[in-house]
Amino acid sequence: MARTRELSVGYIIDSNLPFTTFESTYLQELFRQLDSDLYAQVPWGRTATKRDLEDILVSKKAAVKEELNNTVTHIHLSFDLQTSPNRLAFISIFGHFIDQRHLYQSQLLAFKRQIGSHAGENIAYTIRNVVRDWGIDGKLGVSICDNAASNDVCLRNLYTTLDASITRADTEARRMRCFGHILNLIAQAFLYGDDTASFEL
Repeated sequence: MARTRELSVGYIIDSNLPFTTFESTYLQELFRQLDSDLYAQVPWGRTATKRDLEDILVSKKAAVKEELNNTVTHIHLSFDLQTSPNRLAFISIFGHFIDQRHLYQSQLLAFKRQIGSHAGENIAYTIRNVVRDWGIDGKLGVSICDNAASNDVCLRNLYTTLDASITRADTEARRMRCFGHILNLIAQAFLYGDDTASFEL
């Protein structure tokens, strides 16, 4: 039964459908006609779907947390900020590591609103809260991010707050600049020269 409910919620999330999807009388009748036992297991109302989603999130987060606690390497972060067309800022934070089976893993740790300015201190505050929420503050390795100056401030603030013994040189050694971002900047320089703004729509 739990697997059926998980698949039902997964279908809604993966297809970007509203929680009311299963309230359709036609869909319910289709399920009833195909398999009455299966019909009894599907969360038909939006409240049940929301509750199942929250339960699944708690369960999956616990599994990821256990995986993070049992890594054979440090956990390396990558993060990026984007501003949506309606001016909302979002940050995505990933953790990269080798698991107990010696396989590379990459887990999304957070995708959330970035409140306040894009100042380094604000970004560090958000990342620090995510890192502490996952319980990995003692396992951080390097961080990969784009070349914005605010990210220099962010990482200095983040690492020194988590470990007071970390020096500025240590922080610089733990920063990897995003190759994709560098390559994009190089391509833009070749294509547009010094005046990239004149090519923007």
